[in-house]
Amino acid sequence: MQIKNFNDLIENYDSFIFDIWGVVYDGVTPYPNTIETLNLLLQRKDKEVVFLSNTPRPHDITFKNLAGMGIDLKLEQVLTSGDIARNYLRSLDQKTKFYHLGKERNQDILRDINNEIVDSIEEADLLLLSAFLDQGDDLNQYDDLLISAAKLGLKALCPNPDKEIMHGDAQRYCAGFFAQKFENFGGTVKYIGKPHQEVYLNIFKQLKNKNLDRILMIGDTLETDILGAQRANISSALTLTGNGRIFGATDPSSAVEQACSKLNIQLPTEIIWGVF
Repeated sequence: MQIKNFNDLIENYDSFIFDIWGVVYDGVTPYPNTIETLNLLLQRKDKEVVFLSNTPRPHDITFKNLAGMGIDLKLEQVLTSGDIARNYLRSLDQKTKFYHLGKERNQDILRDINNEIVDSIEEADLLLLSAFLDQGDDLNQYDDLLISAAKLGLKALCPNPDKEIMHGDAQRYCAGFFAQKFENFGGTVKYIGKPHQEVYLNIFKQLKNKNLDRILMIGDTLETDILGAQRANISSALTLTGNGRIFGATDPSSAVEQACSKLNIQLPTEIIWGVF
């Protein structure tokens, strides 16, 4: 596949769904020229733009982060897996007790949700799994708790299926990493977020353009962004930033093809250097 520039694709599509972490910025710093490119696209009245993130946090927090980078967007142009997860939690019986693994860093997923949060896994009816750890942390520190929860037959809710992302120059291990551990220990997980389809269906409801052939998902991760787009029957562009940086060596096309074959994922519609 030919590696293309994002600007060369714009006229081929009417609606654009952007992943954020790994596409807009590296978790610390925006990628060069990306903010300028996004703002030019956002100014066009003939194009629709939505930002879709697998963060477990509500979308108003993500909106503030994007606006703080200088992106001229509206609140309704942001959707997070945390929004969908919060709707799911609200749908549960208020007697359902949650054990929240990750509450120290992602407490706001439970904002305005009145279910009891318990401190013991033995008291819980549901394991809410939003934890993340950074490179250098002990990645096995939750194993005993996850094993206990699996033995108790608890179901886990994972509002961020991402396993790994970049945070600056370091690796961050997300809730999906620990959800997979939980499954390996015999637990059952309900995932909310890319590549699962509920987030895409919510976006499609708000898009004026309903022609799936004219919608492009831009992401840096094959297992979430690209696979999710394929399941939603829309086009996809893999960036060679973020998680996609591993393909940006001497022959990116061949590396992407090999990775897709290994993961049993179709090739993305496009491969781009980044959003600039």
